[in-house]
Amino acid sequence: MRQVGKRWVLVLVVLVLLLALPGAEGKSRSSAKRRKRRSRTWKARLRECDEGVCAHLVKDENANCVNRCASAACFDQIYAAEPLEDGEVDAARDALFKKCLAAEAKQTPQQRREQQQQRREQEQQRQQQRDKQQQQEDGQVQQQRQTAVPRNEI
Repeated sequence: MRQVGKRWVLVLVVLVLLLALPGAEGKSRSSAKRRKRRSRTWKARLRECDEGVCAHLVKDENANCVNRCASAACFDQIYAAEPLEDGEVDAARDALFKKCLAAEAKQTPQQRREQQQQRREQEQQRQQQRDKQQQQEDGQVQQQRQTAVPRNEI
């Protein structure tokens, strides 16, 4: 009788383990699928930029264009201070850029909209500053014209 009881316990343990495995396996599969889908998303974005917006440039010299097109935010974060030279390959910064693209792809649509709104507002502020500077420069030029002595009075 004891051997029969031990067998049932062993069978139950094996069944519990077998039932637990598909659940854990399913989680890793679904997260792997999400990563793969995100990876396809940003790779497709790079490809679209390479074949569309930046197609007029030579392949070896279009890295800045493609990166800026794929993600202006990531480009500003990684390359803005020191853009790539034509034909240059910087593996370390390329890895950082791709990591940034992957993080962007991971964001929820709401987060993306908020980030885009912030970028639009920042661009509007920069444009307003440029407009203000232009107005000041135009005003200074106009003042100089008014204070200048006309040639016919000399």
